[in-house]
Amino acid sequence: RLDFSGVAMFYSWGAGMFLVAGWGLLLTLFVVLELVRGLSCGAIRAV
Repeated sequence: RLDFSGVAMFYSWGAGMFLVAGWGLLLTLFVVLELVRGLSCGAIRAV
């Protein structure tokens, strides 16, 4: 049926977007942690 194929495509795109959003949040968390660690240790000021 046509409606089931549309739902399957929606879930397929949703899974890909969820994966991209997850990687983006992980990268953002890593950058924030590095900034906080760098400000306390002075690593960013040396750049």
